[in-house]
Amino acid sequence: MIVARVLLCRKCGHWYQVVQQIPDICPHCEQSASWTTDDAPSKPYVLSENDRKFLHSLKIKPEDA
Repeated sequence: MIVARVLLCRKCGHWYQVVQQIPDICPHCEQSASWTTDDAPSKPYVLSENDRKFLHSLKIKPEDA
């Protein structure tokens, strides 16, 4: 029985279902793929000034401040 794997291209964020062999190049963005099975963002989110104001209104201090 062949089990299909679902992988995420870290460069374009496109999910791709692999049946037999994992391709080296993403078929969606046509770049060298860095596949993952995790959909967590590759870069940490940077708070904007509006984010900081909103958190301040809720009396929450951002951790990086």
